Amino acid sequence: MKSIYKYLTGSFCLVAAFLLAIGCSEEYEYSTDYSFYDNVKLKVNLVDENNVLSVKLANGKHSLTIAVIPEDVLIDSKAYIYEIGDTSIATVEQDGTITLLKVGETTLTVKFRGNKEISTSCTLRVEPTLISDLNITGDNIRVEEGKELDLSQYVVVVPSAADNKTLRYEVKEGFADYAEMVDESSVVKGLKEGDAIIVVSTVDGSEISKEIPLKVTGKIPVERIDLNNAANLEGKTVPVGQFFDLGSVVTVYPSNASDKTLNYKLVAGEGVVSIDENGMVETLASGDVTIDITPADGLGVAGSQTIRFKVDASKTLFERALWFVDTSIVYANGK
Repeated sequence: MKSIYKYLTGSFCLVAAFLLAIGCSEEYEYSTDYSFYDNVKLKVNLVDENNVLSVKLANGKHSLTIAVIPEDVLIDSKAYIYEIGDTSIATVEQDGTITLLKVGETTLTVKFRGNKEISTSCTLRVEPTLISDLNITGDNIRVEEGKELDLSQYVVVVPSAADNKTLRYEVKEGFADYAEMVDESSVVKGLKEGDAIIVVSTVDGSEISKEIPLKVTGKIPVERIDLNNAANLEGKTVPVGQFFDLGSVVTVYPSNASDKTLNYKLVAGEGVVSIDENGMVETLASGDVTIDITPADGLGVAGSQTIRFKVDASKTLFERALWFVDTSIVYANGK
């Protein structure tokens, strides 16, 4: 039994010595067989026939996807290394998300982590979002002879995400006697009464242009008076000692009317309220009040607006019909 033990012990030591010698040999090399990937190729999805991946700057980001050829070879999407040549144009995250920074072209390279010889490259082209259309809003656009009008308020750029929204405004040939552009801007000046055409064009390379019919007139009348919040006063009963600034809330149209001044006439309620030329009303005593609001231009196009309300000296709660708060915030509607 003792001799067998010695034999086994000696054999074990011999095998251990052999393995140790192999482990310390400089001739031994560990190698991996990559022959499975010999015919594998990669391709960036969405490249065109010229191997260009085009993306719009306005998109902000783009998520890369990679096609593997042949299709029966599966490579996890996390097994790629992404590289962009010019990182001032775009940057790329480890998950293949590209962040677009500016218009331009650069090289995009994708490598398989398991074997970096399996890779593909393409041209990454970051394109501007061009204007696809110009919508002309508003009918019967007019400017008074000798006056100026900014036409940009009547032009809407489509899409709103277009990178270059600069537009060029020109008086169409044959209409220079009636209107002229001011300092190559969007502001037109009426020269003499008549019809003119203004051509508005894109400068971003989309080559889109539209015509704006413009009528140069004499006096432009007030066509409409909107009471807006002042209409809240109609039919109400309010206490003595209140002030209503009608002039600050009533609006006249069009915005380029020759004379937008309004006349405020106290038809009924003498001694009940006082009203000044700017539409500031103060309630003084109990009674019924009727106020007519008419254009001061005397052209007779817009009709008058009438507000009727009561004043009650016994009323103690303040009527909030025309209360307003001034803030430093400009809201989405521009107010």
